[in-house]
Amino acid sequence: MTYPPHWFQHLPYPCKLGAAPLLPVSLATSIFQPDESRAKREVSITPALPESIPTNGHTIGFPTSPVRVVKWADYQCTLRGMFTRNVQPELVNVYVATGKICFEYQDFAFLGPESVLAAEAAGCAMDQGKFWQYHDSLFANQGPGNSGVFSPDRLDEIAARMGLDTGRFHQCLANGLHRDEVLAPRQDGIKHGIHGIPSLIVNGPKIAYQGRNSLKYAIEAALAVTRVRARHSPEPRLR
Repeated sequence: MTYPPHWFQHLPYPCKLGAAPLLPVSLATSIFQPDESRAKREVSITPALPESIPTNGHTIGFPTSPVRVVKWADYQCTLRGMFTRNVQPELVNVYVATGKICFEYQDFAFLGPESVLAAEAAGCAMDQGKFWQYHDSLFANQGPGNSGVFSPDRLDEIAARMGLDTGRFHQCLANGLHRDEVLAPRQDGIKHGIHGIPSLIVNGPKIAYQGRNSLKYAIEAALAVTRVRARHSPEPRLR
């Protein structure tokens, strides 16, 4: 199977599986035609999360948080980019920093080879304790699909600008150390009814995301349920 250059560039959004076939693994590094003008654009780096917010791989927040929100995303999806830039900061400040939710990211890389490469690169940044800053920086540097914005050189440049060990990062990406773990969640997501993005799960059920208010409503409803359960839980007896 072969694909013409930029075949995902004009996909309709929201991003859906039905719009395109799942890509074979071999396409992750072998088929994309970089757009030189995009590839030369200066990268931007987002600030790191406050040190007061704990991180653990793909998860931010306190382990004791009563609500768990899971974001399934592709780094090339423009709607998910808008969510990360415009909604996520408020989500972190209002709910994560206050211990109300923990927030988890899951890869759903299906929009082309650069989706897979970007997700692998975020895994390589995670090895150096910088997953979330790299994650946010990827969404800050989006462009037309598979145009060279997330080429290996650009991904290396983001790592360098963040102050990562570039030799270690480059070897990790070149050797595909995180490829299997990038592709595995995609199949798991399909099994759990994730057929497009943006997709969000709040304490188990997938929600019908229609903007920040729909997410706030789902979180507040889940928090209310946990408060009711806490009030009705029997207190432990002293022996």
